[in-house]
Amino acid sequence: MGCLQASGHQVEKTPRQDMPSGGASSPPKYGGRDADPDKPIVMGKYKMSMNKSDLLGEGSSSICRKGIDMETGQEVAIKVYKLATKSVNSSEEIRLQKFKRQIQVLKMLQEAFVVPKDQTLWHPDLAKATPSKLFMMLLDYSKDDKGEPSPDPTDGVMYVITEVAQYSLK
Repeated sequence: MGCLQASGHQVEKTPRQDMPSGGASSPPKYGGRDADPDKPIVMGKYKMSMNKSDLLGEGSSSICRKGIDMETGQEVAIKVYKLATKSVNSSEEIRLQKFKRQIQVLKMLQEAFVVPKDQTLWHPDLAKATPSKLFMMLLDYSKDDKGEPSPDPTDGVMYVITEVAQYSLK
């Protein structure tokens, strides 16, 4: 669901049409306002590294890369939803639904724990637990003009910005 740092395994990168090639002749597809094709600007706030070593992970519907918050200098993980193609068997509507659901779940994971009606699902240690210490934190995401999760109005791509996770469940 989020971006995890690779555990030392080499990731073989193959060129795709939905990602910038990194060459000087092709402009960055994401953000479109950065003169450096190796670090396109995302959502007007984040520089996304296109270096092979900064690829954090890739799945069938998204790719995750390291980035930097240009205002704070904080390292972030930028999840980029892939553009729909014939090889990605998913309609635009389904992709948007999955994107919105991810935002909803990440927001829920940031809330304090509440004692459930079924006491067998509770432990007193949960009352002391801080969600930010247990789960990676959602920092930002692409939104429409009403603030709702949506493709970025600048480039039409869906982004999820989180802190960089330190551990993988793999």
